[in-house]
Amino acid sequence: MLKGTGHAWALLSGKSWDNFIFKARFKFSGGTAQFVYRNNWGEKGPRRYYVGVHSNGLYLGKELDSQHSQLAQVNLQLDARWHTIEIRGFDNILNVYVDDELLIKYKDTSTPVLSGGVAFEPTEDDTVLFVDDVEIKPLNKEEVSSP
Repeated sequence: MLKGTGHAWALLSGKSWDNFIFKARFKFSGGTAQFVYRNNWGEKGPRRYYVGVHSNGLYLGKELDSQHSQLAQVNLQLDARWHTIEIRGFDNILNVYVDDELLIKYKDTSTPVLSGGVAFEPTEDDTVLFVDDVEIKPLNKEEVSSP
């Protein structure tokens, strides 16, 4: 089990994938935590997707050369118990599941990030994030839902 406190990163370095499933169990208290998907560095800075979770919902965002964009948002009550998050990406289509429920289906038609690694990021000083049972596995096109 991993524990992150405050604004910090846990990064799996030296690994990169294109079409894959990133799944983990998590529990957090306070603030916001982000699950980073297809994390890599371009010529002008970071390129990545991230799913932020907080007590009232979650959001899908993208950072492209240090510019952030919010792509989707879902209202959802997340209590302090263990939950499962799963991010699936095939080409420019992303699916986000929480507790086995598909909550976000998104197709990135504007400069998609097509490969990279994974990371965890508590984003605020009062955030405590626990992560366990991390899985990364290949994804077939049939395993992703188009928007």
